[in-house]
Amino acid sequence: MIKISTLVSTILNVVGIILIIISTVIIIKNSKKEQRMYEEISTIHDDVKYYYGSLEKIIDNFDELVEESINKMEEIQHKSKTITGDKANKNKDRHILKDIYIPKQAFNDNIQASPKTEAYEKVYELKKLGLSNKEIAQKLKIGIREVEIIINMMEKI
Repeated sequence: MIKISTLVSTILNVVGIILIIISTVIIIKNSKKEQRMYEEISTIHDDVKYYYGSLEKIIDNFDELVEESINKMEEIQHKSKTITGDKANKNKDRHILKDIYIPKQAFNDNIQASPKTEAYEKVYELKKLGLSNKEIAQKLKIGIREVEIIINMMEKI
C-alpha cells in the first residue's frame, strides 16, 4: 500500500506539474495577444491624433477660404458701386454698348436704355472687375451661355 500511495502521489505531482506548465503557456500566449492588441490600439490612437490634426488644418484652411471669398465679394461690390457711381465712365460704356446692341436708326438719346442693354452693361462691368462667366451669370441671374455670347460679342469690338 505504501507503494500505491507513493505511486499515486507521484502521478498527482506529475499531473500538477503538467497543469502548471500548460497554464504558464496559456498565460504567455494571452499576454502576447494582449500586447499585440495594445500595440494595435496605440497605432489606432496615433492615427486618430494625426487625422484630428489634419482635420483642424482643413477647417482652418476652409475658414481662411471663406474669409477670403467674403472679402473678395465685398471688394467686388465696392468696386461695382464705385463703377456704377462714376457717371462719366458709365455713359461712355453705355454709348459703346448702345452702338453694339441697338441699331442706330432705332436709337434716340431721349429714350432710356432697354433692360437688355443694362444687362449687357452689367456683364461688361463685372467682366472688367475680373469675375468669371459663372460668377457673372449667378450675380445677374442669367445663363452662363448668354454671358459667354455677350462677352464674345464685346471682344470682337
